[in-house]
Amino acid sequence: MSQPLVSSDMWQAFVADIRERSFEATITQLVPFGALVTVGPGIPGLLPASAMLVEPEVGATIAVRVVQIDEQQRRVSLAAT
Repeated sequence: MSQPLVSSDMWQAFVADIRERSFEATITQLVPFGALVTVGPGIPGLLPASAMLVEPEVGATIAVRVVQIDEQQRRVSLAAT
């Protein structure tokens, strides 16, 4: 997954806002190892297959929580709630 074009300010605001809470994400692509989702404006996340509660569909909105944030790579790993 390529690094998104997100400004540092947007990324920092997003990271500060999502810690310790559940929120809605939209599934954008299904991949063999899970689903890629949009968790914020221009910010993708990964919902691993092992963390899915149901079979996802592209375009569906699902409730997720943050499992891990890699601030260096600007990656967000999620779990369904």
